[in-house]
Amino acid sequence: MPSKGDITLSKMLDFDTMERSKLFLNLSVSDEPQSYSSPTAKTTFTTLEIHVADVDDQPPYFEYPDCSPPCTSPQFVSNIRLAHKGPLPIIPAIRGNDFDSLGTPLVYSIKAGNQHNLFTMNPVTGAVNQDVSLNEAGLPVTEFILLIEVRKDLPNKDLSSIGILIIKVSEPSNGN
Repeated sequence: MPSKGDITLSKMLDFDTMERSKLFLNLSVSDEPQSYSSPTAKTTFTTLEIHVADVDDQPPYFEYPDCSPPCTSPQFVSNIRLAHKGPLPIIPAIRGNDFDSLGTPLVYSIKAGNQHNLFTMNPVTGAVNQDVSLNEAGLPVTEFILLIEVRKDLPNKDLSSIGILIIKVSEPSNGN
């Protein structure tokens, strides 16, 4: 039965994990597929060169100590006082990274949990700021849990990862 000559992959090729981005296949075709060594067989040979392109195909991830990338749902923590206003001290610092090597900018945002809109996140650096103190807002809340996202700034692809920022609020002890 004649073959169409289709070539299929047994597994996907990933530029980021390959040692080389160029592959070569030696191909041959014969008019007598049952016997390549037949004296009447006519066979021709060629080489197919395959270039594997580097594309943005992997989601970014949050860097987190002692968690191999990509770290799933890392939990960042900030401890503040009721009177706090300004940049949040976050441990560890929020930082995204990308397995792809194309240098696509990452964008940070708060996706959920910011019910009173007290917090803003710098989309470029990932820094979180508290715009109004809890005292000023009249909110005696002791903890906030924000769902934060790092995503690639790509128009037609949604490549992102989610993390958690826990903001713990405490009263200053006497003498502070």
